[in-house]
Amino acid sequence: MNISDPFSPEELTTALRRLRPGKSPSLDSIFPGFILHARPPLKSWICDFLTSCMRQLNIPKIWRRTLIVAIPKQEKPLGGPKSYRPISLLCVPFKILERLIYARVEPIIDPLLPQEQAGFRRGRSTVDQVTLLT
Repeated sequence: MNISDPFSPEELTTALRRLRPGKSPSLDSIFPGFILHARPPLKSWICDFLTSCMRQLNIPKIWRRTLIVAIPKQEKPLGGPKSYRPISLLCVPFKILERLIYARVEPIIDPLLPQEQAGFRRGRSTVDQVTLLT
């Protein structure tokens, strides 16, 4: 498979398995459940649209923005700014595109990375990194 091949319905299904229903939408107001429960014709259109975005290296402007929401920390007084932690809500279709691209790139890149690199790698943690260095 070539990295720039059209995304298949199977790839979309795999990417959607990691999408959690019930999460909040971002600025585009698209809920994860909308895509999770879509019928095959819409999922086919989504594959075509995300393939077009990847091939043209162009994504909708709204996907480049994020909605930042302050979430109160547990057992903290609500009066001060240190009582909140910010979270960024990304657009759901953008998350799906990221997962589709990552699934294609990861098998190519992972073998090229040094053994000492543990961050952001499947099946690795910082504990692995510490044991390699000692």
